[in-house]
Amino acid sequence: MRIPRILGTTGPRRRARRAAVVAATALTLAAAGIAGPGTAGASARPKAPFAVFTSERKADSPGLDQYGATDAAATVYDAFHFSCTDTGCASNHGANPMPTKDQYQAMVRAYVAQFHAAPNAPVLLDFEGIILSSLKGQAATHALALWKQLILWTHQAMPKAPVGIYSWDWLTANLDLTQQLHAPGLLDFFAPDAYIYATTDPTMWAQHVAQSAANDRSIAPKQPIYSFVSPQTGPPNGPSMSADQVRRMFTVIKSNDQGMIMWEPAPAADASACGWLGAFSAEVAADQHRRIQSGPLAATATAPDGSCAVTAGATTALTVTLTNTSHATTSATVLQMPYALPAGLSGTWSNASVPALEPGATFRTTLQLTVAATHTVSSAPLHLTTALGDSTVPLALG
Repeated sequence: MRIPRILGTTGPRRRARRAAVVAATALTLAAAGIAGPGTAGASARPKAPFAVFTSERKADSPGLDQYGATDAAATVYDAFHFSCTDTGCASNHGANPMPTKDQYQAMVRAYVAQFHAAPNAPVLLDFEGIILSSLKGQAATHALALWKQLILWTHQAMPKAPVGIYSWDWLTANLDLTQQLHAPGLLDFFAPDAYIYATTDPTMWAQHVAQSAANDRSIAPKQPIYSFVSPQTGPPNGPSMSADQVRRMFTVIKSNDQGMIMWEPAPAADASACGWLGAFSAEVAADQHRRIQSGPLAATATAPDGSCAVTAGATTALTVTLTNTSHATTSATVLQMPYALPAGLSGTWSNASVPALEPGATFRTTLQLTVAATHTVSSAPLHLTTALGDSTVPLALG
C-alpha cells in the first residue's frame, strides 16, 4: 500500500454525524465481538453479523457509510518510516531519531481525526517496513519489541479503540512472534491484505484469503479478522472493480472472515464506479438484512449515457423507471422527492404521478437532478420512494 502523507486539515465532512457514527460504531464493535482493547483472552464470541468498515478521509471520498458501512476505521500510516535490521530499529533508516511517546501519539491522534473516527473505532497500524512475516533473525526480534511498544502507545493514545495491524497474513514466517502481538493488552483484531489487482488470479487470491484466515485463527482464534480491501484493482487509484468482482470479493471474504475494511476508496467520479457501487450497496444491505427494494416497484435511474454518473455543477436528466415486480396490479401512487441527499444535491420531477401498473408493467419519468459544483462526497444513494415502498440506486457524482 502507498503511504499517504498526513493531511494538513481534516475538513468538515460529515462532522455533524459524529454522534451517530459513535453510536453505530459501538453497536458494530459489540456485535463483532470487539468490546475494546485487550480482548485476546475473551470467551468465545457468538455468531456476529458480517462487519463492513470504511476508512475514508478525503473530501471527495464516496461516503460508503451512506450505504450502511460503518464510517469508523482509522488507518495510521508510517510517517516515521520504521525499519529494523539485526542491529536494531530506526526511523527513516537512521536519518531521524526514533519518535518519542508524545510524538508517536500525536501522529496517531492526527490520523484518527483525519479519518473522522469515533473514540472507540478500530485503529489500524500500517507500518509495512516492520511486518514480522517479512523479516528474519534478529531483525524480526527487534521489530517485535518495537511493535509491542507502538501498540501500547496506541492503546494509551486511544484507550477505547481496538487496535490491529495491516499485514500479509498468508505468509507463515514468524507466526510465533506474531502470536505474541495478540496477547491480552496488545492487538485486538487481524487486518490481512486482500487487495485484488488487474493481474490477480481469482483462485490464487481466494487461497490467500483462506490461508490468512487459517494462520490468524491458529494464532488467536477468538479475535475477529477484517480483510483489508479496496474497490480499485490496484489501489488506491487503479481501475474500479466490476460488479462481479465485488460480489466475488464479498463471497470469499464472508466465508473466511468476520468483516472487511474498505481502504481509502478512490472518488466515485464517473461511470466506471457504477458497477462496484451498486454491488457494494446491495451486499452491505443483504448483510444487514435490509432490502435495496421494498414493496412491489423496482426502480432504476440512468443518466443520458445509460450510466449512474451525474455531472457536478450541472443538472442531469435522469430517466427513472419503475417496474411492478409483483403478481398483482399496483394502485396508483406518487413519487416523493428523494430524501437524505447529500448537501449540494436537489431535484424536481417532470411527472411524479405513477399510474396503476399491471404485473411486469413499467412507468418512466424524469428526475432533473442538480449537483452543485462542490459537494462533500463523490457518490449518493438515490432513494426513490412512493407510498408502496422504496428503492435505492447509487449515483456517482462527477
